[in-house]
Amino acid sequence: MCVLACQATTRIRIGTGVVNPYTRHPGILAAQAATLQEMSNGRSFLGLGVGGYRALHQLGIATWDRPGRTLREAITILRRLFDGEKVTFHGSVFRVADAQIDFQHQRVPIYLGVMLGRQGLKMAGELCDGALIVGPLGDQTKQVVDSIKKAASDSGKDPASLEIAMSAPFAVSKDRAEAIKAAKVSVAELALLDRRLRPALLAEGITDEEISRVEDAIKQGGGVQDAVTNTMVELFGIAGTASDCIKKIELLKKTGITQLVVGRPAREVPEMIRIIGRDVIPNVR
Repeated sequence: MCVLACQATTRIRIGTGVVNPYTRHPGILAAQAATLQEMSNGRSFLGLGVGGYRALHQLGIATWDRPGRTLREAITILRRLFDGEKVTFHGSVFRVADAQIDFQHQRVPIYLGVMLGRQGLKMAGELCDGALIVGPLGDQTKQVVDSIKKAASDSGKDPASLEIAMSAPFAVSKDRAEAIKAAKVSVAELALLDRRLRPALLAEGITDEEISRVEDAIKQGGGVQDAVTNTMVELFGIAGTASDCIKKIELLKKTGITQLVVGRPAREVPEMIRIIGRDVIPNVR
């Protein structure tokens, strides 16, 4: 998909959101990211994260085996390879011997996929060029952004140099109720099935019983839109009329978010892209 996007565009940034160092060694990721950087004429980035628990668990991969150490070592190897070094690295997770990639463009920016964990937020600010945040949209967003910027400042970096993106389920329609309904499945898949976000849900007043109803509906293969409440959509998604979506985006900008990733489109994709391009983007200041 990234290759096709490179061929079809000339201006937009293109990258992964996100890949993990469990299913692909950092050396392989570096080579792939460098190739994309060349194909896009310097427009790419590498979105890196610990990976989705459910998908990796099904493959027998223990994502919770030293995730912080795994990411830190992966970023170290990637950085050195992107800088053109011949890398020999013997870590507790990864080993590299005389590895080097040959490419001509500037280094590939690394954006770390983060939720609410302090270790990940610190790593994003300290080691990376930016962050891809998945989490609640509101007061907790500002806390996350502030934590990332503090880590950058503490490590001697300019916090203003960071790109901080928020990924959120997005549904826009002339009918507000229809848009909210359309976003519910995406909100359930993004927030309610990831155990890392459960504390954020509870902190916002969403109960264990409400979460369990959503989980049961997903397991049974039906009734998700009835189980997911409008409050859940408001907390984790951007849904409504174009005007509603613009107001939500403006509020996110005030928290320090610099980019919005329209995550998990919840309506007919071509139509939603048209509405976003025609009615939303031109009106976001």
